Amino acid sequence: MEMKTNHQHLKFRYLVNSYGRDPFYVKRCLKSILNQKYVDEIIIIDQNEIPIDLKEIQSQSSKIKKINFHNKSVSSARNKIPLSGDFKNSWIIFCDDDGHLDKHYSKNLLGAIILHSNVKIIAGSIIREDNLEFYSPRHDYGGNLNKFRNSKLLMGSNFCINEETFIKLGKFSENFGIGAFWGSGEETDLTWKAYFNKIPMAYDKTLKVYHVRPNFGPVKQNVKKSFRYGVGKGALVVKWIIMERKAKVLFELIEMLTVPFLKTIYLMCKFEFKSVLFPLSSLTGRVYGIFKALLRSKKLIS
Repeated sequence: MEMKTNHQHLKFRYLVNSYGRDPFYVKRCLKSILNQKYVDEIIIIDQNEIPIDLKEIQSQSSKIKKINFHNKSVSSARNKIPLSGDFKNSWIIFCDDDGHLDKHYSKNLLGAIILHSNVKIIAGSIIREDNLEFYSPRHDYGGNLNKFRNSKLLMGSNFCINEETFIKLGKFSENFGIGAFWGSGEETDLTWKAYFNKIPMAYDKTLKVYHVRPNFGPVKQNVKKSFRYGVGKGALVVKWIIMERKAKVLFELIEMLTVPFLKTIYLMCKFEFKSVLFPLSSLTGRVYGIFKALLRSKKLIS
């Protein structure tokens, strides 16, 4: 009875934005949301020049609202979500268009909100759809999201934020993210804003989103993606160390250079030269991003 009573005052609004994705994945994502027990609104932001035909799935529910937005920036698209007018009780759930929600997602989310009554941001786990393992060992181990070292538990493909908090934090920085000047880092940037503003957060591994495996698709495409993400990460640490003057981010700087370097050495020792390309391109991108950010500091301002 407690969960039912609490849900009467909550609004679950799901946001999916899509650019260049196979419509099969987009429709699968939307269907997984429609199958949830608690759904107040589903917003799909179509960033394609030629919009995806979703008439069939839209006909299944009036809760689906489609917005055409011809801009490649993920952050800009996500910031376009219409406000609900009930900021305190509205929760925005972000899911990538190539992911799909576990059938118990909304029930587990409601339970997590009730359990962590003061929490304003909840991150969930990412599960590989090919072998049903955690996308990252971090998601398996879990941890307290209010500790800086665990900030990477929050990934853009599965997290929820109270709408009032989303507005308070200034939404996503539109200088970061796919399609922006810096090609990644928008979710981590938002997490760090929440952390340094002492916004209560939690990680709940029962909130599962199934996702395509890492490095899915052509090798060349994924090498470029690793480099692009690396550039954004490098720029992000420069922003927070130099512009925001947060010394704690130095630990992230050390880790983000050390881990891919060690992975590169390890894979080379195993003669897995094809796999070496991914940590190596990530490391190269991060170093390049650091130096580029030092020269283009104006692009680091939110």
